Amino acid sequence: MKKLTLTLLLLLIFLSDIPIPAHAADTGGVPDVGSETAVLMVADTGQVLYQKDMDKQMYPASITKIITGMLALENGNLTDTLTMSGSAVDAVERDSANIALSPGEQISMEQALYAISVASANDAANGIAENVGGSLDGFVAMMNEAAAEAGATNTHFDNANGLPDENHYTTAHDMARITAKALKVPGFIDIFGTSRYKIPPTNIQPETRIVNSSNRFLNGDIHYEGILISKTGWTQDAQHTLVTAAQRNGVTLIVVVMKSSDSTVKWSDTSALLDYGFDQFSPVTVTEDEILGALPDDLTVPGAEASEIDAATYAAEDVSVLLPKNETPADIRFSVGEALTAGGQVQIPVRLSLVPAASAGELPLDLLTTTVKAALRPVSAPAANAAAVAAESSGPGVLRVLLTVLLLIVGFLAAVFVLLLIRRAVIVRKRRRRRSASGHHHHHHHHRHRRY
Repeated sequence: MKKLTLTLLLLLIFLSDIPIPAHAADTGGVPDVGSETAVLMVADTGQVLYQKDMDKQMYPASITKIITGMLALENGNLTDTLTMSGSAVDAVERDSANIALSPGEQISMEQALYAISVASANDAANGIAENVGGSLDGFVAMMNEAAAEAGATNTHFDNANGLPDENHYTTAHDMARITAKALKVPGFIDIFGTSRYKIPPTNIQPETRIVNSSNRFLNGDIHYEGILISKTGWTQDAQHTLVTAAQRNGVTLIVVVMKSSDSTVKWSDTSALLDYGFDQFSPVTVTEDEILGALPDDLTVPGAEASEIDAATYAAEDVSVLLPKNETPADIRFSVGEALTAGGQVQIPVRLSLVPAASAGELPLDLLTTTVKAALRPVSAPAANAAAVAAESSGPGVLRVLLTVLLLIVGFLAAVFVLLLIRRAVIVRKRRRRRSASGHHHHHHHHRHRRY
């Protein structure tokens, strides 16, 4: 039951979007983060281990290219040929990051993707956008739709590259959610984890372009074990931004820092947050049984009879939650949210929170929220037993009726057929008798005539 409570609580937390108090990290000394906003999030579950104003709207700069790359990989092919349009090239200021693509120049989708990840090339980003979205505006619509699907709640994109625009904003939390989605896309980690790439001569450029990353996590300046991807950004308004994902012992953590005041802060903040996540937390599995054990016996769907939830159909998945190393699963609490129905299915959010062992006076810390799924009973069955009987017999009952009707029809037709056969046999018999009778009379008369 305890585990169930934990999972339900996890679900509620995940859905809540309530900022996690920074004191969640007190156990190992929370890093002193210099960036204006930041988040440390578990990629697989969305559990937030640390946050600093993570839901505050900020300008992303070139970390925007994470969603640009994700959409290209989901909707395009690496072997596609991109032909640069005049508009795609002209939309980029020549003093911003670019690889000097010319109108009419052709490169592959794969080359364009490495150009945006390694060189942060804005011209290549526009080329990708026009190829995948049909136009820059069409691609922007895809970006905003994909952000919402990733769980972003406070984000609006207005271009494919992150160049300054007051209608182009996001949050540290939303960028972490988008990155979590991108990490699952085949090819994304390869491309956004690369520090050097060569683009061979094209139909216009006779020279090989060699692009090198300034990303210190990727180019060897900073060695951090387990780095998967890292993407930098900078504009005057955004200042320094950085998104990084790293994996150790099967746990993938995402760090987003925004508006770092100078170039060194983003690296030190990110390293400190990753260290904090990997060193101060341990994964604990909350099982389905523990999650289901948190559900009350009298759980109801608002506006529906209690008996309409079929408790026999409760199902949840085991959930991995990271706990501070001085906390135990016994300190996890479960909180069951309001059940919702959609298409005959019941979804019950269960939030997992942690009651800190060392500080009984503190509020529970949100961990994450998971979902229990269930089915509705047939409304016509008021009692649980009746519903069970109805569920067992309804299918066979209908079949029985159909078979009975079918047998009656077949029986009736068979009877009619037999009667017709009998009738025919009787008629044939009568005819034979008549024939034999008339034949005998005729023969006798003829014989008598001969005797005379």
